[in-house]
Amino acid sequence: MKKFLTAAIIFFSFSKLFAAESLLFWEAQGVAGYSSLEKKTVYRSSENIYEPMQKNSIGFDYIRKLSTAAREFGSIALQARLAYNVDEDKPEYQLYNAFLKLKSPAADIWIGHNRTAFGLSSYTDAHSELLMPLTAYEYGYERDWGVGLQRDFQTGDIRFSLTSATGMPLEYHGNYLAALRYSHGVLVRDQYNAGLSILAGEVMQTRGFKFINHDLRSTYLADLDFAFLGGYGIEYRFEFVAGVQEDEECYAAYNKIGLNWLDFDAYKAEYQFVLSRKGDISTISNAFSVSYRLTSYLKIALMYEYMQMFDDSMSSMGMSKTSIDNRITAQAYYYR
Repeated sequence: MKKFLTAAIIFFSFSKLFAAESLLFWEAQGVAGYSSLEKKTVYRSSENIYEPMQKNSIGFDYIRKLSTAAREFGSIALQARLAYNVDEDKPEYQLYNAFLKLKSPAADIWIGHNRTAFGLSSYTDAHSELLMPLTAYEYGYERDWGVGLQRDFQTGDIRFSLTSATGMPLEYHGNYLAALRYSHGVLVRDQYNAGLSILAGEVMQTRGFKFINHDLRSTYLADLDFAFLGGYGIEYRFEFVAGVQEDEECYAAYNKIGLNWLDFDAYKAEYQFVLSRKGDISTISNAFSVSYRLTSYLKIALMYEYMQMFDDSMSSMGMSKTSIDNRITAQAYYYR
């Protein structure tokens, strides 16, 4: 908590040194559901109790431009949540964005806690969504501590990041993660973006917030991703990743299609399919989500997920363990 407050004071104090525009949003969400596998009411959207998203929480999102009378030269972002982990009966301090970004003629440079240059999560924001990207299945990190740069071109961009491979917490025992992504297309202009990413490093074994152990393990991944915004409110996203994660061979495929309708995309329906194989563990997830925006700052959502998990660690003996989970999750999300 002391580190959290110190970081907040430094960011807010530093931002006051420059005449600039700023935005401050307040955020709160309630999450509750039922898991047939756990046979109880759950207060999170993920089957992983250590996954930060989504849980009952309150927080804020602060963005400030850094500029002089002559030009804008950067920005500061700080987004944090205070969540409650019902499974462990304790609070969680979730630091989402916490970075300083500086603009230069060559590239934009950031330092702090920000997106890694890998896959769909490098440019799409799912921090309020019930349907989670591949980072929730432990393929890379949606946010991580380190440095990065981005260079925009007329036809796309190139990004690089060098981070700690620890996600939200920060520990260093020789661990690191380097990622590089090249993309073609500008999503808001061309209605599509296609990217190729590579990632390599030595990482500690983690599961969400939890450090399993501090032994370093090799990770090498290659990723192909594609996002498309079509007419009539249609959205489509695809991602395929393969390689070695924490010394285990792995691959995963991700498909997500959505439909928005009415003014300001008040209604949204989505279907997501995820196939993941890591070592002896396979996961197949089919999930459906519908949401309705009651006002410009209040959204309600409902998700149903059918997840199958296969453990083939004893396949040499002709044995395999299969688990099936039917999950339903409701969410109310406030952002103003």
